[in-house]
Amino acid sequence: MITTVYAIKHQGSWQWRATLHLQLDAAYWLRKQGEAIALMWAGKALSWGQAVRLRDRLTAEGWMPPNEEDPTFEWARRELTNRAIQAGVPEEIAQTMNLQSIAGIGKQPSLEQVEMLDSPDVRRLAAGIRGRSLFRDELLSLCAEQGIDTGKDRWISLVQAAELQGWLRICCGVEEERQRARKHAGRWTRIARRGEQPKWLCRRCGAGPDFLRSAYCPRCGGPCAYCERCLGMGRSRMCEPLIEGISPPVMPSVTAACPTDIARTARSAVPIAPAAAAEVDLTSPDAVSPSSSGDRFGDGREEVPTAASLRQEWGLSPAQAEASRSALQFLQKTSCSGFTETAVNPGNGTTNEFLIWAVTGAGKTEMIFPLVQYERQAGRRVLIATPRKDVVLELLPRLRTAFPTERIVALYGGSEQRWEPADLILATTHQLLRYCGAFDFVIIDEIDAFPYAGDPMLHYAAARSMAHGGRRLFLSATPPKEMEKRADRGRLAHAKVPVRYHGHPLPVPWLTRMKPLAKWLRGRSIPRSLKRLMDRSLERGALLFVFVPEIRLVEPLTALFRRCYPERTVEGTSSHDPERVEKVAGFRQRQYDILVTTTILERGVTVPRSDVFVLDAHAAWFDEAALVQMSGRAGRSKDDPAGFVVFAAASVTRNQTGAVRQIRRMNRIARKKGYLSR
Repeated sequence: MITTVYAIKHQGSWQWRATLHLQLDAAYWLRKQGEAIALMWAGKALSWGQAVRLRDRLTAEGWMPPNEEDPTFEWARRELTNRAIQAGVPEEIAQTMNLQSIAGIGKQPSLEQVEMLDSPDVRRLAAGIRGRSLFRDELLSLCAEQGIDTGKDRWISLVQAAELQGWLRICCGVEEERQRARKHAGRWTRIARRGEQPKWLCRRCGAGPDFLRSAYCPRCGGPCAYCERCLGMGRSRMCEPLIEGISPPVMPSVTAACPTDIARTARSAVPIAPAAAAEVDLTSPDAVSPSSSGDRFGDGREEVPTAASLRQEWGLSPAQAEASRSALQFLQKTSCSGFTETAVNPGNGTTNEFLIWAVTGAGKTEMIFPLVQYERQAGRRVLIATPRKDVVLELLPRLRTAFPTERIVALYGGSEQRWEPADLILATTHQLLRYCGAFDFVIIDEIDAFPYAGDPMLHYAAARSMAHGGRRLFLSATPPKEMEKRADRGRLAHAKVPVRYHGHPLPVPWLTRMKPLAKWLRGRSIPRSLKRLMDRSLERGALLFVFVPEIRLVEPLTALFRRCYPERTVEGTSSHDPERVEKVAGFRQRQYDILVTTTILERGVTVPRSDVFVLDAHAAWFDEAALVQMSGRAGRSKDDPAGFVVFAAASVTRNQTGAVRQIRRMNRIARKKGYLSR
């Protein structure tokens, strides 16, 4: 791959650009301007990262090339070499750079270049990559899936032709962090502090200098920065082009007369309704067509159904319906209309975020169905992100049942639908790293769960996947403390669902003191107080979740329970157990009476008529959120709504009392609002 930096005199002023295919750019500008052009190019031995850095430096400094007849032309060549070295180009490469005009290539581009600019494959590529952020290997995989010929490096011509016409961006995997800006004489100017070293970040995952490493690169002829944090998804490096599809893809047809620039078209054309933008056919010459689909008020707003209609249509409980309606009102107030450009730098503001704070077993999935319907009727793209693959596979059939006419794609590691187009996508959070500005509405489930919780990379990916003006909905029974404070202080729009769908209060944990688990395991006997409570649950026909803080405790405790309860079936599982899926399925089918486990089953598992025992509840691994989630395994069934929860610990900790306080508070709110059935 040979990259070039060049300057084009367009509309009376010079512009510096970087390209993967210089002759294709020259053909484009000749046809666009309809006359011989002044085109200066500077070196063809640069890597993509070096070309981009040199382009940005020359643009920021306002350095423009002189005419070849200018007596300072030779001096300008030497100056270009110095600036290239300052931009990070190795000196031996910078010394070989040149500055010359290619205006003499003629007024007519070659037939091959014209065919490439007008090729349907360019539009097909742009359609397939819209809203995505892909490196070369991923792009080639997408093209192979769509039957686009990329042989003999044809992908370079396709990408460059689409970039020239504004249908995608070509960035660097690792790029220099944006410099500070200041306003001077009515213009924003990029500046850098004197002597300040450039700071690098990974454009795909947002990693900063702590995760970036430098190694010799044959493409760069010197050191090249790459990212370690997202290395599992392919190497992101400075010299590797990162291709980002523009979304929404409002593309005019390409004619032999003059390809129109997408940004200029967007500014001058009639505003496009969201439905038209989302459903545009990229292969049609009539791709840009205004539409008023989804506008029920005539002013860009869509009608919000009442809580009663939500209950009737979706079978929601009163609490569920009120929460869904609050979220719908939020969407209605913040809905974007007209043309929206891709968000290059997603922010962390709260005006476009909403939290549904629902207790465990409240039916969060059912509550989002009206929201998905509302957004899709307006033609907006929707993403539902969840931390784990098993949750994706569990939600997929439910979504397809709720929305039988929608094309729904499920994305996870090993997914066969990886490159299928869709406007309703269900994915694990790691898959968001391959999207940029794609979705108008992003739903993030279990924001407090691993791996999303505490991972800046996934938070960055979720923000970056949103289109400009997009909205985010968070779902959680135990939101992070920072988010909880924002909600309580009125800084985050939210709705609380303090009761389960069956209308019964949450089981309040029973605190009991006993010696640490390791001690009575060595004694090979169960404490009397614990055995009495377990016997009570087993006699009433309940299945027992027994949570322990460490994997090493699972097997010895399982063996002890088998010895003390020979008439019962006992199993144990953990994240190290290759048969854990089968064991959980067997537990649901009541093949086992007692299941000893770790926090891997603290959420996402519903077993009718089950009780919960948390042993060593004082352990540091059991924070307040984990204790609330484990308690939530009990009482989820309408046939056994009460359940029974025991925190057995050597001492009462703040996490235990905090979990009990949170559960009692939700019960008080539910009782005050009249949501409880008794």
